[in-house]
Amino acid sequence: MILTKKQETQISKRLEELTVLKEKLPELVNDLFWDYQRMSSSGKETLDKIAVLVGVPTDEEIEKASKETT
Repeated sequence: MILTKKQETQISKRLEELTVLKEKLPELVNDLFWDYQRMSSSGKETLDKIAVLVGVPTDEEIEKASKETT
């Protein structure tokens, strides 16, 4: 498969965007957990699903780890 220069540039730009997203998204998900107790049950469920996708511990995993260390 031969790519044009324009296609290579577009792919390169998109890879850079995805790299930034991969770096920043886990931090943003962690920030959302500060409001976890105020979220609706569906909001909590959605946040937990997103956390799993980006490799951030869910609220349940954090609670479990906290109990194991005390």
